Amino acid sequence: MNQQTHIKELVRSILAKNPIYLDTETTGTGKKDEIISIGIVDTDGTVLLDTLVKPTIPISPSSTCIHGITDADVANAPTFAEVTPTLRATVKKRDVVIYNTGFDIRMLIQSARANHIRRVFIPKMHCAMKIYSKFYGEQNHCSYHWHKLSNAALYCQIPVPDNLHDAVVDSQLTRQVFNYMAK
Repeated sequence: MNQQTHIKELVRSILAKNPIYLDTETTGTGKKDEIISIGIVDTDGTVLLDTLVKPTIPISPSSTCIHGITDADVANAPTFAEVTPTLRATVKKRDVVIYNTGFDIRMLIQSARANHIRRVFIPKMHCAMKIYSKFYGEQNHCSYHWHKLSNAALYCQIPVPDNLHDAVVDSQLTRQVFNYMAK
């Protein structure tokens, strides 16, 4: 069995579980940065969660340059503590596909800590970026080369929207790339 066939079977087995797709935007990428936007879409593309989140720290100017979200935009948004019950209810008993789970899960944990929440519950996670890197098959030394979501979409002949780095838009794009790998 070749690598792409193996990946197709893996993706199909995940799709059979009716996963949801999650993405976040953040104040930055450091050890104290937090989530400022969460987007979750269902298998059919229905938006399940689309919310800005008020962080406990300012948004870095370099992050604003990437996603366009400012401190003023989140000033009246709910806090992560206020969003957590909805987040938990949305992901409860669902497989969750994320493009770069390592980053988004770290940001969920950091946001929870900043808001004095002991635990964020994400049941079963799948990293679309790691799966895509094996699907694409380009290796560098002992591992596969990771690709940006926009590059993965272009390879899969999926149009990249102008408003990339919007949590819902990125969730939708992850869903499309994931479905492409199953074909």
